[in-house]
Amino acid sequence: MASVYKYYYPSQYSRKALNDGYFWFSKARNLNDPFDICAEIINLYPHFKNFLITKYGDIKSFYTKAHKYAICCFTTDCLNKHMWALYADSYKGWCLEFDDEHIIDGSKTGVPPKWYEVQYVDKYPNFNNPNLALPIETCSGSHILNNFFKDDPHNEERFFTYLLSLKEKSIWETEAERRIFLGDVFYMVNPSIDKSAIGYSIPWNTGKLMSIIMGSNVSEENRHFLHKMAQKWKVELKQVLPIVPSVDFKLTIHDIKA
Repeated sequence: MASVYKYYYPSQYSRKALNDGYFWFSKARNLNDPFDICAEIINLYPHFKNFLITKYGDIKSFYTKAHKYAICCFTTDCLNKHMWALYADSYKGWCLEFDDEHIIDGSKTGVPPKWYEVQYVDKYPNFNNPNLALPIETCSGSHILNNFFKDDPHNEERFFTYLLSLKEKSIWETEAERRIFLGDVFYMVNPSIDKSAIGYSIPWNTGKLMSIIMGSNVSEENRHFLHKMAQKWKVELKQVLPIVPSVDFKLTIHDIKA
């Protein structure tokens, strides 16, 4: 068991997700980074692109497959100033702590979802090199690009999720992001799940929410709401606060009586 955290903007959609107990999995085209899940990067690697055309028949099929993925993003850091400022609207929102083990019921997604660590890079690897070694766990033991579509049919999926987990190091590295991928091309999402063209609402497993951490600038309305949610889910309520004055720009978390 380990803790993972998800930051929330103080919106009606975030309030609904917390009240109803679900995660939102966004389709690739709706992410906030235009370089994220950029399947068109393959156009810069003609040798590998031709290989994919041979396999898929049409490179557009590869792009279509990539953009059907839906993603839910988490982090291992609840004191991340970048994320409190960006994703929690300048500390006005909140951060939820979850137990990462079986965080989602596998019956809702076909199989238990798997965690993928985001790979932060300065630039994309040279996919034209068939002997390129990739940092991907495989059943066959081989990490060579040329073998990913040969030795084990599941390696194709592993390569795909690796490609979808690459992010720009200089901008995003501090996020320490972990991802779960879902979608009809990855897991067979239960027909009863609320689906739309832009993503999926997936209920979290009962008992996996561990605590609610509200930002230092939370409104009185949302403070009251978060108190109610802590009581509803029977979890600890906390608040992140800056240590002021401080010479090293640190945050601390205070326990709040729910």
